[in-house]
Amino acid sequence: MNIEEAEYPSNFDLNYFKSLKTYKERVTYCNDTLKKIGVGSSRIVYQIDNKTVLKLAKNSKGIEQNLTEADGTLNDWYGDIIAQVLESHPNDLWIESELAKKITPNRFKQLKGYTINNLFSYLYNTLKKNQYQLSPEMKELFNEDEFAQQVLDMCGNFDMEIGDFNRISTYGEIDGKGIVITDYGLTKSTYQDFYQRENVNEEIIEDNPDNIDNYKKTKLVVNENKIILFEHIDKESKKKTIITTKVDNKPNFGCLMLDLNIPNWDKLLDIIQQEDVYDEIGFGKESEAHCTILYGFHLDNDNLVNELKEITKENCSEPIKLNVTGVSCFNSKDFDVLKFDVQSEKLTELNKVCKEFPHTNSFPTYHGHVTICYLKPNLGEKYIKLFENIKNLSIFGNEFTYSSKKTNDGKNKNTWKI
Repeated sequence: MNIEEAEYPSNFDLNYFKSLKTYKERVTYCNDTLKKIGVGSSRIVYQIDNKTVLKLAKNSKGIEQNLTEADGTLNDWYGDIIAQVLESHPNDLWIESELAKKITPNRFKQLKGYTINNLFSYLYNTLKKNQYQLSPEMKELFNEDEFAQQVLDMCGNFDMEIGDFNRISTYGEIDGKGIVITDYGLTKSTYQDFYQRENVNEEIIEDNPDNIDNYKKTKLVVNENKIILFEHIDKESKKKTIITTKVDNKPNFGCLMLDLNIPNWDKLLDIIQQEDVYDEIGFGKESEAHCTILYGFHLDNDNLVNELKEITKENCSEPIKLNVTGVSCFNSKDFDVLKFDVQSEKLTELNKVCKEFPHTNSFPTYHGHVTICYLKPNLGEKYIKLFENIKNLSIFGNEFTYSSKKTNDGKNKNTWKI
């Protein structure tokens, strides 16, 4: 089946859609005529009918992922385990794929006999290094499981980044096929080029010229704060034209936190004299007590938040208790950070799971802490002595917050209870 055979809504004109030259025109038209069912950092997914979806690239990483998923060999070899691509734009600005029903972790285990975490551990141990514990029985199961062997073969042959294979949103269910992989466009090279460049934040493509279909994709380069996406050389004039997207040199990352309920927190803060506080904007006394689970998420979209909600729901059934082990401080040239040191096996487990997402973090070992206050330089020791007398402090958390990397003003926060 190709795009002409899909049953588009009556108000969707296929020929008109194919004639659109810019991202802005395409996304506006799709928003007006199709049902949006998914949004990521690189692509938007629209439902066409009960069998097909349209994946629209938002930027260069979306184009690269469309390019991988539209690969003819990949679709021929692994059509039984993927939502196959039915048609694609010549420059991979959009692809049409099979629609798969969303599944839950329980449904996956019911159909396969193992969890997605078991499958990920097997892939990781085989393709990278033997890090995760699998019983001999589980290893034998995977060695004989056709689905697992095909996934392993596909990842190896197409050099795929396997982090996404530990997310339930990567999988779906299609009648007649069973479990399939719906999101398989992230190769190692795409991950390195687009997700590990810490200081690059792409803008959405909205300025493609009218003759975009004549453009040839070029190797991604960063030059003078621009990323070259396409290039076109006019045969007669020999004039070279390029399409670029700007970059933002400021690294902005997402953060998952556990919000805490600490009795008499305001009274604890009152111990600190105001003249000792480093009170620049964004610093000062920590009015909302929390413990960071992981800072440094690269992705920033509704899909990520939904997956974090699923992870916390699966791992946490009651309020989380943190044990206070001491008081200490971070020292920098501008300020000292006074904090409670805390321990929690549950938060350590969540930190480990969250690190499977694309992220930047310079701390290989998780050490939980609760920031109390930002102090002026060299004042940390003074307050460590004052706070050392606080004993038997009970700290509980029953609410999570994901803070978006877009702003720090609270407008891009998502909060949910355990």
